[in-house]
Order: sequence, then C-alpha cells, then structure tokens
Amino acid sequence: KNLFWVRFADHALNDARQLGETGPAIVAPPAGVNEEELILQAIDEGFILLDPEFRVRRINEEALRIDGRPRAAILGRTHWEVWPGSEQLPLADAYRRAMRERIRLTVEQLYRHEGEDMWIEARTYPFGDGLAVFYRDITGRKEQERALRESEAQFRSIIDAIPQVVWSTRPDGYHDYFNRQWYEYAGIPEGSTDGFGWAELYHPDDQPRLMARWRHSLETGEPYEIEYRCWHHSGQFRWTLGRALPVRDEDGRIVRWMGTCTDIHEQIMMQGQLRDTQARLEAALAAAEIGTWTWDIVADRIGAGRNPGPMFGMAPGQAEGAPIAAFFERIHADDIGLVRSSIAASLASGEPYYERFRVCLPDGAVRFMQARGTVTAGADGKALRMSGAMLDITRQHQAEQARLLSESKFRTIVQSDVIGIAQYRYDGTLAEVNDAFLKMLGYTPEHFQRHGLSWREL
Repeated sequence: KNLFWVRFADHALNDARQLGETGPAIVAPPAGVNEEELILQAIDEGFILLDPEFRVRRINEEALRIDGRPRAAILGRTHWEVWPGSEQLPLADAYRRAMRERIRLTVEQLYRHEGEDMWIEARTYPFGDGLAVFYRDITGRKEQERALRESEAQFRSIIDAIPQVVWSTRPDGYHDYFNRQWYEYAGIPEGSTDGFGWAELYHPDDQPRLMARWRHSLETGEPYEIEYRCWHHSGQFRWTLGRALPVRDEDGRIVRWMGTCTDIHEQIMMQGQLRDTQARLEAALAAAEIGTWTWDIVADRIGAGRNPGPMFGMAPGQAEGAPIAAFFERIHADDIGLVRSSIAASLASGEPYYERFRVCLPDGAVRFMQARGTVTAGADGKALRMSGAMLDITRQHQAEQARLLSESKFRTIVQSDVIGIAQYRYDGTLAEVNDAFLKMLGYTPEHFQRHGLSWREL
C-alpha cells in the first residue's frame, strides 16, 4: 500500500511537500497506531481524499481548521457540493485532469471564504482509484507578492519619472533592468540591451577600458565610476558618466548593483574648450612675458599661476606655494624697500597695487618688472589675498634708455656753438633756434624772445 512522506508526532520526517520530488515511500508506523489516522494527524497541511466521483472520503484536522466547518458537513459530499462554484474554477480543471490522466499537478486558486478572499495552493497525487489533495493557505504569501509588485511598480514609476538613466544588475553583472530614459536616450527597443548587449552601445575605443573597470568592481565590490562615450538617438556618441554601487544583504553579500548614466557631453566639451583657451592664454602670456600670481596672505603662500617662477629665476615647482619672502629675495636691493611699502599701503587701503622694480637673476642678469595687483578682503575688512599680473618690461626699459640717450645727444648738439639749428612754422616764422644760429645771424636770445624772427626778414 502506498504511503506518503509524513512527519510522525514524535519523529520528525520529511515534509509532505517534498512529495512528488522523491516519489512515494513505505514507512512503518509505530506499533498499535492506525497508519491512516497517523497520516491525517501528522500532516500540517490540509488534506482531502477524493474518490473517482470527487466525493470527499477523508479530511484531516488542518483542512477542517482552514474550512471552519465540522467533519460531518463535508465527508460523503462531492467537492462541488462542499465548495459551491469551485467546479467553474481552474482548480476544478486541474482536479479533473489529474484524476483522468493520473498525474501530479500543482495549482494556486483564489476563492471567497467566510466573506474574505483566500488563496490556496493545492497539489494533487493519484492514490488508488482516487485523488489525494494536499493544500495550504498561501494568502499571506500572495499578499506579500502583491505588496512586492506594488512596490516594484511604484519604484519603476518613480525611476521612469526622473530625468536620468537608471539600471540594475544581478550580482554577476547581468543587466536585468533599464528605466524608460535609457531606451529613449539610445533610441533602441525596450529589452534589447538586457544581459550584456548594452556594451555594444559604447564607443569601440572606450569598451576595453569600460569593461575592465566594470569587471574590477564586480570582483572587488568597489564602487563603479567611469566616463565614456555612449550612443545617442541623434546619431552620435555623447560623453556619459557611469556610476554604480553594490546592494548588500544583512550578511554583507552583494545581491544587486544599482547604477546610473548621466549625460556630461556639454560639460566635457566645455572642459575641452577651456583647456584650449587656457593653452592659448598661456602661450600668449609666455610670448608677452606676462606672469600671473595670487598671494594667499593668511597662509603666506604664492599661487604662481603662469611664468612668475621663471621670471624670478626659480626652478620648476619652486615658485608654487612659496612664501612671498622667496620672491623678495630676488628683488634688487635698491628696490625692495619701495616694493614692500607699496604692498603694505595697498593692503592697508584696499587700493590696487602698482610698482616697478628690478629682479636679479641667479646668472647675474637684471630684469625690469612692472607689477599690478588687487586686494580681496574678508567680511571683517582684513585683506585675504592679492591677485595680479607682472610684465617683464626689460626691452621697453632698454628702448627708453636708448631714446633718452639719443635725445641727450641731440640736445648736446643743439646746444653746441658749432652748428646753427632752427625750427620754423609753415608761415615762415621761427619757433625755436639755438644760440649758434643767433650768433651766426647777429641776434641775441633776448631779441628773439621779444620780437621773433621770420625767414622773410632774413
């Protein structure tokens, strides 16, 4: 006689739910115990035994507890009589098929019980010429599943509403979810990038770097972050920032990865333009021999910017972050006092700083500089920093000196008694003359100052 796996009251055996996985087995009951009663009382699930006409021949205590009626109201009646309307449910189709084909089936069914909805899970097993049915109340599980579905739907509606691509993967990196923005951004059918198909949408030059970084995060659990070019529905690759964090369970195991993709194309393009502008500016500053600087007065550190280091004869890296005294050391001894007093006056008044001075280079050369700066003060009025620019005016100074020398030589010639020189206007009157000119013509400077002279008179 076939007996099912059961649990005896004092001897824990396999749960009857394993029935169908291992098949029927023969178990010897304790002496003096009716095996049929033992089966009925040991099973913690509802149990009914149906004959070929679907009359209820056996029912256990758990089934009576679930139903709420006495045994006499159920035994001997057909399933359809005991539970009116059940003959129209999928449950009835499963029972009829299992009875007819002598097969095992599992079915979940919702029905009204004492004015409330109840979900049951029923499993059928051929037994003699009838049908053994095990069932249990799974209403709690179904409510949890419903709550989970509602939570998932709410999550998806929120995720689809944010203006950012959101995705998730299994612990092994298998992508199983992308929000609506992803498909709209890439212009692809929904579900087409599940698994690992998403990688094909990234620029070929970025794929090796991207995949290596993703594998590293999967292997180590470290956060994932990388910039790459992603295909856009406009027909171009756009720069994107990809980020992902692991989701862990209470034991610290990674159960999921949640990630985002953010379009940063305009930002990257602006950064490129900024770098290009900065490079051109630095080239222009270098060509014009202009240096920029910022002095953090509180920390006494110079942000050297471009060129000040070389302009003061400092090695690469020596100028950046140096105290202002390091720059003072290179200023000509005759000029350092003037520079210090000009800076102090600017800090005290908040007025712009302006000064010219000489810088003595390590090789003995002297360069002429012109510096300008502005002061930034805090809320308390105290100077916090001074920013400015410095221009190497050595060439201009040399040109000015040459001009002054030439002018001096010219004036020496003009004032000599050897050559007579005169400057006249368009009307013929003389504007300026030297003493030699007047002597040659027999005039005195006093006469020229009072009466003047003209070519017509001469």
